[in-house]
Amino acid sequence: MFDSTPDTSHKEQISQIIRSVSFNEDGCKIEEDFIDFINFDGKTGILLAEMILNKLKSDNLEIQNCRGQGYDNGANMSGKYRGVQARIHEINPLASFIPCAAHSLNLVGQHAASSFLAGKLILGQIQNLFTFFSASTSRWATLKKHVKKSLKGQSTTRWAARAIAVSTLLDEFKGVIIALEELINSDESNIQTVADASSNLTQICTFKFILGLNIWASILSRINEANIAIQSETTSLDQATKHIAGVVAYLEEFKLTGFESSVSKSEIIAEENGINQDSGFDYRKNRGNKPARFRIEESESLQQPSNLEKFKIDFFNNILDKISEEFQTRFKTMAETLHDFNFLWGDRLANDGTEQKLKCTKDLAMKYEIDLDITGFENEIKHLKSAIEPFLDPKDKKLGSTTPLEILNILTPYRDKALQAGRNVATGLPS
Repeated sequence: MFDSTPDTSHKEQISQIIRSVSFNEDGCKIEEDFIDFINFDGKTGILLAEMILNKLKSDNLEIQNCRGQGYDNGANMSGKYRGVQARIHEINPLASFIPCAAHSLNLVGQHAASSFLAGKLILGQIQNLFTFFSASTSRWATLKKHVKKSLKGQSTTRWAARAIAVSTLLDEFKGVIIALEELINSDESNIQTVADASSNLTQICTFKFILGLNIWASILSRINEANIAIQSETTSLDQATKHIAGVVAYLEEFKLTGFESSVSKSEIIAEENGINQDSGFDYRKNRGNKPARFRIEESESLQQPSNLEKFKIDFFNNILDKISEEFQTRFKTMAETLHDFNFLWGDRLANDGTEQKLKCTKDLAMKYEIDLDITGFENEIKHLKSAIEPFLDPKDKKLGSTTPLEILNILTPYRDKALQAGRNVATGLPS
């Protein structure tokens, strides 16, 4: 795993970590060993891949023994043709690329937000509010008088910060309005403060902004929940993929019912703050190139969509479609790798039929032919289920809920005994 960040001297510093699985008589565990910090200014995938290969060689680590690559999901690292992972994969096809799931989630939201003007304007206005209040101690003091939670700034690399910034403003919306009005009417406020406070108040006191805020809050809070869960050091690829699937399922449901529920929430906030429900929608009618008589005929025959319907098309539908597209692209390799292996544990180990297991076994053995002997591997997989079950306490654990690490920890100390017991069960002999 290689990851980079600028240090305090503004030089790019790359960390090198090797992940491995250690085995002993007590079982096995996943270990991560920090190897080095590397100062390197190259940005392209080719230069970075060359640096990584040279560094591994100098560490006497054979790239052909590598079975996984882990980087962020930036284009220079994850690019399909010129990214680091593609270059490493050319040299060693068994080095599967698994992008950082947390960084991928950040990019999902970041790219979705930056793809459409309405999305950028709403998040930009939230940042403007934070910048306005935090630029002066007196402004911040005025804000603190009227809110329980302070406004938060956003971050381009930490999507969680955006989720918190959006939810905080939504919770403290009324207090922020009161604080802005106080600054506008205060004799102690200078001209610039009054102008900026008035501009911010005009921008947020519209139904369009409130509606966008509610929509973003629903989307970002769910993504952030998954982001937090994924970053746990005990989270496996299997669990991470399930968290991602949960977010995708939520967003699909939200697309069906979320707009109407967001409108209902926004109507309550607008009524509490005396905001007109038609405010903020400044859609312009297209002039078109047709003669006036045809435009008149069209206007009479075609019913124009309402402001809410236009906003749903321009913002709500577009944002959710873009996020779904980003999820499919950025987490594709995770799903593919999981598909290769997940017949070995959990639901699939418990429920897959013999024919399906043997097909998966052959596919995996063919892919990793230098690691797996297909005849021996098939024989072990035939007896894996019956080998594992005797070591599970039925009160605490069922075969269908086992994890890869749990399977390994059963097999490792008792490998020969477990597999022989599985063969005996399968043939009717006593264990």
